[in-house]
Amino acid sequence: GTDASNYNLVSVSNANINIRTLTATADTKIYNRANDVTFTFGNNVSNDNISLSGTFDSIDVSSSPINVTLSGTVYGSDAPNYNFTTTTLSALITKKDTSGSCLTRAYNGLTSIGVTLSGIITGDTVTCAGTLDDRRPGTRGVSGVLAGAQAGNYNLTSVSNVEISRKTITCSGPIKTYDRTTTATVDLTPVVETIDISDVTITANYISFDVSSNSSVSGS
Repeated sequence: GTDASNYNLVSVSNANINIRTLTATADTKIYNRANDVTFTFGNNVSNDNISLSGTFDSIDVSSSPINVTLSGTVYGSDAPNYNFTTTTLSALITKKDTSGSCLTRAYNGLTSIGVTLSGIITGDTVTCAGTLDDRRPGTRGVSGVLAGAQAGNYNLTSVSNVEISRKTITCSGPIKTYDRTTTATVDLTPVVETIDISDVTITANYISFDVSSNSSVSGS
């Protein structure tokens, strides 16, 4: 400084650099079928080389924080500069998102439909029961409910719409005793879904009312 020439520095006494208190919190994570955990340090100096290891006591999702067991204390080349006394840590494991899709299928009278899930971790048992918003043919919305041993670890975000196509039916030709009419009665029971029997009919007629072993029938 401007007055430095007025002074003579004879010595500088030794001084202490005190150890720094370090804090840490366990980080919330999304379910991954593992007990690994990461930490966020507090009161540390930026870029210092310090680390901490530990594991969750459970791998599953919980509505309350899960205890973390530490594997020793802080380590790393800068660890001796810190005092870390925390012994109890906990954090949440949150649900992993999954979505579903369905294969196009022909009408079968039912609203239930199989759902294929994406994002399920290998080894986990999770299924989805799908329900159509309408059983009839057309583009249908699907709702789903998860089930299985690990279902509680997942959040079903959506199930894509699915196309339900018309069912193709083939009717067997009826047999009747000659009555001088062309009217033919077709039994739809074997080919029409039970729920539709009272609502589906077919008008059929023989081409000729004469006795024949191979009489043609037309219907609509």
